[in-house]
Amino acid sequence: MLSELTSGGGKMSAPLQVEAVANWFLRTARKRGMRIDPMKMQKLVYFANGWHLALAGKPLVDEYFEAWEYGPVVPSVYHKFKGYGAGSIEGFATTFDWRSGTVSTPDVPDSHSVVPLLNWVWDNYGKYSGPVLSDLTHRPGEAWDRTRNEKASYRNADIPPAYIEADFKRALKLAQERASTNAGQ
Repeated sequence: MLSELTSGGGKMSAPLQVEAVANWFLRTARKRGMRIDPMKMQKLVYFANGWHLALAGKPLVDEYFEAWEYGPVVPSVYHKFKGYGAGSIEGFATTFDWRSGTVSTPDVPDSHSVVPLLNWVWDNYGKYSGPVLSDLTHRPGEAWDRTRNEKASYRNADIPPAYIEADFKRALKLAQERASTNAGQ
């Protein structure tokens, strides 16, 4: 259950580099013999960020999501993987440190406090395609839809983290109510 992910006192640390979270999903998919296309990557990172907001009250990743036509998108992740089109991502996201002149491949260490949450997101959403996950982010009245409607004159407007948090807190409450009802039967 989701609430068990914060059993360590709710001390999931964040924010992480969005590239590290993307690379964690890529490594996990490969370990399990699966592939991820760019759309699916965006949605997995979005769901991980949303559940983290609901559970810990702060974003998981260090960048904002924008309300693009096909759902929430982190532009930097889009640009890192857009060359794969609708195909499987074969590489990893890298970052460049201008001060040291080095390129690195960020990742989330297995010992990090958010790994149980990332595993939960993978187990619950990783089986779905990018378009199916995109449909889940398009529910009327939720963060992406609200942003697109409220800021219709803006192309790719930032989705307020408070909207995302509210959506996932609602989903968490529903999940807890279902679990409570099922436990009482």
